[in-house]
Amino acid sequence: MNDKIDNIDKWNEVKKQTEKNRRKLSIKEREIFWIKIGQNIGDEEYGKDKNFARPVIVINQLTNGLFIQVLLKIMTTFTHLNITINKMV
Repeated sequence: MNDKIDNIDKWNEVKKQTEKNRRKLSIKEREIFWIKIGQNIGDEEYGKDKNFARPVIVINQLTNGLFIQVLLKIMTTFTHLNITINKMV
């Protein structure tokens, strides 16, 4: 539980800095952005690196600062697959 509280404290500092450096972005549908999602309290997805960021794809822009997104997953491991293809005659 303490790790979660520590992460919330760290996210609070990142959020404050992000608000200070806020800039206007040109967001278009079907583009992929890294967004600072933050550290959530419940079971929602949260950011993964030191900036609490995750990649998202923009589905629909509703207003200038509001859009519908889909969270993307970044794979950090590679699994080698052996696939045998039998040619049928």
